[in-house]
Amino acid sequence: MEKPHANIEPPVDEYDHELTQVQANAIALADELLKHRPERSRIAFVDMVLVGDQHEMLVELQSGPLSHLLAAPNEQLAIESDGSYYSQLDVRKANGKFTGMSLRVWGWDYDKVRYTKPCEVGPPYEDKEYPGEKDKSRQIEIRMGYVVGDESVTEELSVHANSSSPNYIYASTQLSMPTYAEMGYEGHGGKSDYDISDEAVEWFLEFVAKNVGAEPKSHRELISEKTAKIRAAAEVQGIREAIDELIDGTWDAQALYIMRRPLRSLDGKSILECFETRELAAQVAEAAREILRKWKDGTWGECFVTSGETDEDE
Repeated sequence: MEKPHANIEPPVDEYDHELTQVQANAIALADELLKHRPERSRIAFVDMVLVGDQHEMLVELQSGPLSHLLAAPNEQLAIESDGSYYSQLDVRKANGKFTGMSLRVWGWDYDKVRYTKPCEVGPPYEDKEYPGEKDKSRQIEIRMGYVVGDESVTEELSVHANSSSPNYIYASTQLSMPTYAEMGYEGHGGKSDYDISDEAVEWFLEFVAKNVGAEPKSHRELISEKTAKIRAAAEVQGIREAIDELIDGTWDAQALYIMRRPLRSLDGKSILECFETRELAAQVAEAAREILRKWKDGTWGECFVTSGETDEDE
């Protein structure tokens, strides 16, 4: 897609302010991608599909104007610890492998308020409300995944833009590791640049716009397209009812995952592998219904061939 070039709205009064061009462009790009959230969804973010070679994208980010925010190959990614609470870990990109990249876009709207007296003056603070008008807070986040030994780590590179203040835009990174997952943990480490240049932000916006492709899709939209094609193929094979029941009885992403797993009832093959073999249609339909029955009573895991079983067979 083309990177948006936003129109700058003039201030509505003496207390309001004009957005900078780069601030408005960042919000405009985020808003375009947030259109791919489900209609009437209360979720604040959307996960978008990145098109192309993600290793090439990583190289581009590592050589781009925001690379100073990324952890160096030999930089410690684990939380420094004496071992009394967190385990003492050694997690560095140089010792692991890149597993993939994803794009998440966040959006929050809230009532527009402007201060009518400089905050620096101190209390009492005075402000003005603008009924029916909203301020926008947007975050465009690239996530890079790595596996280092037994640990997995995600590095998030984000550009943040907010319309509540003039030139409110900055870039940051943050790390997250499942091994630290507990109540209140929302990531650790990372760096911020509050003096990021307009050119660096525009480069990031162009990177995102280019890599979502000419026709951007969310992961939810992509999965829905895939399940729609599966339903249509099931119609041809005469097993539409069984496949519809499986998809509708779970949800699109879960059903797609299930249909890709090797099944005991299909001699180690998946539903999708057997899908277009008309002689197996009845067997595939029964396999789908069996999974759904066991899904409802919590024993659906029994339907699948495990990795241990596969190894033994080999």
